[in-house]
Amino acid sequence: MIRRLNLSARLRAVPAAVLLAALAATGSAHAAIPFFGTQVDTSAVAAADGAAPEADWQMDVETVSAQAASVGDVHVATAGAFAGPGLLTVSADVSAGALSHAVASAHFSGSFLSTGTVSLSLDYNPVTFSDGSGAAATSLFVSLSNGGTTLFEDYVQGPWSFSYTPVAGSTSVLDLTLSSEVTAAFLSPGTGNASAFGSVAIMGAVPEASTWLMFSLGLAGMAAFGRRRSQQRVEEVAA
Repeated sequence: MIRRLNLSARLRAVPAAVLLAALAATGSAHAAIPFFGTQVDTSAVAAADGAAPEADWQMDVETVSAQAASVGDVHVATAGAFAGPGLLTVSADVSAGALSHAVASAHFSGSFLSTGTVSLSLDYNPVTFSDGSGAAATSLFVSLSNGGTTLFEDYVQGPWSFSYTPVAGSTSVLDLTLSSEVTAAFLSPGTGNASAFGSVAIMGAVPEASTWLMFSLGLAGMAAFGRRRSQQRVEEVAA
């Protein structure tokens, strides 16, 4: 009987482990970075064979989008871009295009105040597709600076994260350019298409010491309570 009670006590400890994992995940949850002095701009260019080309360029301080479409009798090229606080998306597509081209670009620049260790996370999702003799490509260029010093400047191929500890109270600048481009030269109308899409969300995660302390105290209390109940049950059975 005592063995059964000990097994029961171990089983009751399982929810605590599950709770620990859940609390850990919650404690490291991403949150929006409080940017200021932001500037966003987007551009879109589309040129389909046999159709008039079209271009669009927009700039603002918060949210902006650009779109272009070049549509002929059989050839179509489209491009679109969106830029807003913490989010960039671009897309380009060519359908049945003979020497057709589409390109979209979104740019974000924003400053944020450093209060300790800074953890940045870019959830970049590129998607490219081509059928026939077309070609598609999506790229993300990341430039991160702090106080005039470049910390990172390069292309990234997927989800990207970066951490650093600047002087408290200093200002960091995050600069991102996301581009999507398609070029196609299909042999005959209606034989293929090419498309490229990219999206990136800018998030930050800096776990607070007070949060982890509360989690630890709560779990310690649960463990002590479980041990007391198990000991009481064992004593009752033994009696």
